[in-house]
Amino acid sequence: YRGDYYRAAWRMFKEHVFTGVGIDRYGEYYRTFRDVDAALRLGPSSVANYAHNAFLQLLATGGIILFLAYLVMIVFVALAAVKGLKKFKGNDKALFGALVSLWFAFQVQAQVSIDQITIAAIGWVLAGAVVALGFNSELIADKAFQPNTYAKKRRGPAANSTLVAGGLTLVLVITSFAWLVPIWRADYNIKVARILQGDPGDFNLLTLQSSLL
Repeated sequence: YRGDYYRAAWRMFKEHVFTGVGIDRYGEYYRTFRDVDAALRLGPSSVANYAHNAFLQLLATGGIILFLAYLVMIVFVALAAVKGLKKFKGNDKALFGALVSLWFAFQVQAQVSIDQITIAAIGWVLAGAVVALGFNSELIADKAFQPNTYAKKRRGPAANSTLVAGGLTLVLVITSFAWLVPIWRADYNIKVARILQGDPGDFNLLTLQSSLL
């Protein structure tokens, strides 16, 4: 079955190399890009909502640019892991190695599994922890109390840049709702249409239909 999902995702990418079919739109295009074997294996009405592979999912839905951005992030975390493993000693190295192993295990399972929100959140937290510890010579909590550090010297500009980044993020989040409203409206219309297709003899259904209309 995963082979069916992989082939469909690859065909989506080949047809839309730079843009993909759209973020979170794999399920809407699966039946269009699946092959005959996939249609016969589970039946023509079968559908899949995820490619079951993080790389193929990004290629299919976001195109080559999104995939390259994610790949750069993976390489960045890997470099932090290598640096941290060389830097830490003793128990610290063992603990950091366990953290890196967890992050690596997440990457492995992401190649054969769906990207559920809870699992994905753990993956991003692990990646952030590896980067934070791998690229710092001391623990962040200890370094914050050291006098005359670079962070303290550049406190003003750093605070301003953080404020600008936070404000820009807020603007982008609010703006993104303009793209989500049509999707939410379409989902609601589909739900209403399914309700209206129910059994006309069901009294409860007639009551619900009258409330919708």
